[in-house]
Amino acid sequence: IAIAKLYWYVNNDSAVFYAESAKQLADISGKPNTMAEASRILAISKLNAFKNASEIQPLLDNALLGFKQLSDKKGIADTYNNLRTFYKHTNDKQKAFAYYDSALVAYRQLSDIKGEAAVLNYVGIIYQSMGEFRKAIDFTLKGLVVREKTDDHLGIVYSYLNVGNIFLAGAQPEIAIRYYQQGIAYAKKHAIQSPEMAFNMLGESYLQVGDLDKAGNYLLPSKGN
Repeated sequence: IAIAKLYWYVNNDSAVFYAESAKQLADISGKPNTMAEASRILAISKLNAFKNASEIQPLLDNALLGFKQLSDKKGIADTYNNLRTFYKHTNDKQKAFAYYDSALVAYRQLSDIKGEAAVLNYVGIIYQSMGEFRKAIDFTLKGLVVREKTDDHLGIVYSYLNVGNIFLAGAQPEIAIRYYQQGIAYAKKHAIQSPEMAFNMLGESYLQVGDLDKAGNYLLPSKGN
């Protein structure tokens, strides 16, 4: 399970391979908590690898059932959050928002501010996909404020970038530039490799404000990183 998680942002196929291995071992062990968590991790790994929805939903449903039978509140909250992501990818916004509500309530009951921040951030992204700029920026800014209270440094970087993305999509590149710069600076301060997307989007923002020299600096392959 731990190895599968490490591969989530590096290699989707490897994440699926290790998650499937974990699921096989969990089923042999017969331990309900291990089986539920292995199902959840395999579902996320397959979701990241863009596998068929029919492969993913049963895994999430089984994980949620297992955690509920164990009264595992953290497992339930995490699975609600994963179901929200799943239904966003399947473009079922009604169910995505329903699980958003469930996940947010569950994380707040657990005082899990990392989980709460992640949910707020992704709800903003859902609203962005719906073209609702005001709601999108409201939720992503709330998510950033909550994340800044944690030590989730990579999550904070992505929150800055997501806020920038929404301002850029809302035709406010000047504000987007500020958030992209803050995200890049925060990553550097905490010795984190800035996502390549940060430099590309910063370059795109400069392009939109007509600063071609700076746009070229960030849109070129070197990107200054």
